[in-house]
Amino acid sequence: MRQSITVSELNAYVKDSLENNPMLKGIILVGEVSGFKKYPSGHSYFVLKDENASINAVLFAQYSSRSQNLSNGMLVEALGSVSLYSKEGRYQFIVRQIRPAGIGSLYIALEQLKKKLSDEGLFSSERKKSIPRFPKCVGIVTSGKGAAVRDIITVCKRRFPSSDLLVRTVMVQGTQAAPDIVQGIKEMNEYGRADVLIVGRGGGSQEDLWAFNTESVARAIAGSRIPVISAVGHETDTLLSDYVADLRAPTPSAAAELAVPDYKDIEKDIMTQVRRMSSLIQKRIQDSSAIVTVLRSALSGLSPKKRIDNERLQLHSLFLKMQNEVSSVVVSKEHRLEVVFERLKALNPSAVLSRGYTLLMNEDNSIIKTSKHELPETVKVLWSDGSRIISVGEQKREETEE
Repeated sequence: MRQSITVSELNAYVKDSLENNPMLKGIILVGEVSGFKKYPSGHSYFVLKDENASINAVLFAQYSSRSQNLSNGMLVEALGSVSLYSKEGRYQFIVRQIRPAGIGSLYIALEQLKKKLSDEGLFSSERKKSIPRFPKCVGIVTSGKGAAVRDIITVCKRRFPSSDLLVRTVMVQGTQAAPDIVQGIKEMNEYGRADVLIVGRGGGSQEDLWAFNTESVARAIAGSRIPVISAVGHETDTLLSDYVADLRAPTPSAAAELAVPDYKDIEKDIMTQVRRMSSLIQKRIQDSSAIVTVLRSALSGLSPKKRIDNERLQLHSLFLKMQNEVSSVVVSKEHRLEVVFERLKALNPSAVLSRGYTLLMNEDNSIIKTSKHELPETVKVLWSDGSRIISVGEQKREETEE
């Protein structure tokens, strides 16, 4: 029976065997770059693949200066050796120099599809729908597993708790992912409850995200009656779903932030508007009060009551003036009347008779004014204190000297 060894010993043996095998050293490997990622350390990790297989590759920082800028889809020739990452027991290709060998088939196909959809107007901003500001229901089309769906739900509930969430779980990688995503978008539109859709998944390699680069998913997103936010991978990943969606989010969490408003911001906006309205109302009240004061002052001069009071004062003044004038006239007339009365009193026959004179009157009470008048048989003699009827005897006229 052979002696047992540890996993570490096994991996160390395999690593040593691979690195010391002359057939696996200094070889030029042709493949298409996928899942490329360069870290702050300067090391670059990616996958080299062909139609049937793939291998993990690493370009360490000390060799990056001798290499061309890499991007996904590039067909390259990589000079290097096969090694083993002992910690995980994963074999990989250590690249020492790399150069472009052409454009990869997947990249060519993707660019052709992108041009086709662009020519059809699916990327046009004019056809993109606006995202509702206050959605009642947010539809989520993504995997039911992983951090993406949890992040979306957490952010939505934190920012806008009143919004309902409707999740349609789908496969997000593999050969069945694209049809499942298309069916999820279709069902969300048929159900019609969601106001906005978040379609996406978390980060991964180019192969992991490839379902969102397919024509069927792109057309399903473009044809959705519900506005779609694409949220696939990380910020640096840009896929066909991002081009055709109504809005692109760099991450699933960012998609949730774009889908729903933050109620705290809404509260701040409301309070700002309330303060603004209060300030405007106060200013309007002050302005109106000033106008009322001016109008009151203006109306005061035009007030009927004030005019009546003024007219009443003027009428009273005229009345007093008229009263004075009438009194003056009355006094003057009374004085003249007294003078006339005294004159009349002096001319009154009674006054003359009181001085010892008498009047002779005929039977018809006419006054006998002259001695030439023929006296009747009787005459009436009138004194101041009475009268008598006297018979007239023989009449003898005495002439008096004029």
